Amino acid sequence: MNQSQAIDVLNELLVIHFRSFAQYLWITQAWMHDSDDEEVLAIRDIVEDQNKHSSRLADMIQRRGGRIEQGDFPMDFTDTHDLGLDFIMKKLVVEQERDIQSIATCTDRLADDVPAKVLSEEALGAAKAHLDSLNEVTANAVVA
Repeated sequence: MNQSQAIDVLNELLVIHFRSFAQYLWITQAWMHDSDDEEVLAIRDIVEDQNKHSSRLADMIQRRGGRIEQGDFPMDFTDTHDLGLDFIMKKLVVEQERDIQSIATCTDRLADDVPAKVLSEEALGAAKAHLDSLNEVTANAVVA
């Protein structure tokens, strides 16, 4: 894989993190910022972690002479403004699973670029840990 191709994959990873459903929720649903609900805390943890990974990805792209691509939020996210938190959490689990698949694909594509692959593997591990947390939170909400 050449440098240009690696930068393209790094930008794909950046968009996955920067334009995730958790990021969308955090930006558009201001009421969440003042909540201490377990669900909201889980979303905040995802957003904070994704922000850290986004920063590291952007740094790597710039160090390699690439241009940062921020992407756009998917249009179907806009249908969630008036939905209850229980439904939002279910959608967040689905979107997190989708993101994990995309990150895994990017990780595989970066096999020949050790520094980029390591960063992608870290992002993948974090995404999987967040999925576990989301599944736990949603299971607790069903029991409560």
